[in-house]
Amino acid sequence: MWRISQDFMLSIKMRQIKPNTIVRHFKGNYYIVIGISHSTDNPKDLCVVYQSLDSTDYIWSRPLEEFMSLIPEKSLKENVTGQEYRFEVITNLNRPLTEAST
Repeated sequence: MWRISQDFMLSIKMRQIKPNTIVRHFKGNYYIVIGISHSTDNPKDLCVVYQSLDSTDYIWSRPLEEFMSLIPEKSLKENVTGQEYRFEVITNLNRPLTEAST
């Protein structure tokens, strides 16, 4: 699993990953961060818990370091947003929220 350094924790604070933050995945979908959780396998390992703004069917969890990572090279073709990171904080959401997200 991933190990979290102090520098990495600082980058989380700078990128404002916290509950109720809206983020966009590089494939174009929007999500709301529910929270940061500890892994049951190792409480030192952190995960981001998030849910789609378009559907309430699933709640997702991804290792924090992976959530914060650059887009994997093998996935660059799928980057429809032009963003640098796998998930990026959205400060101005210029799209209507669906009923599922209200």
